[in-house]
Amino acid sequence: MPDTVKSIMDNHIKEQEKNNKLKPNSMVRKKRTAKLISEMSIANKPIQKVTADEIKKDLLKFVDLKGKYNYSQSYIDKIYSLLRETFNQAVIDEKINLEDNPFKIKR
Repeated sequence: MPDTVKSIMDNHIKEQEKNNKLKPNSMVRKKRTAKLISEMSIANKPIQKVTADEIKKDLLKFVDLKGKYNYSQSYIDKIYSLLRETFNQAVIDEKINLEDNPFKIKR
């Protein structure tokens, strides 16, 4: 079974919860954010195949004034942050190469 964005994100959150890395309220917020990410089109896609353009396209859905979602910039930042954590964890777990991480810093 391929490593999907959702599976890596869920494992990352479980590990943080197990190690008490976050306060209870922060963990609740992170889990709610993860639920939104799970509804994105990239969620069940193998993490190796997700592109930066797909992430941007999915994130734009959260600011659609006429659509299902309309979140504040601060909440979109939380979504972006959790996605970045997920992809960085995939690099650490050697699921993707650093060069393939859409969140890598470009010089």
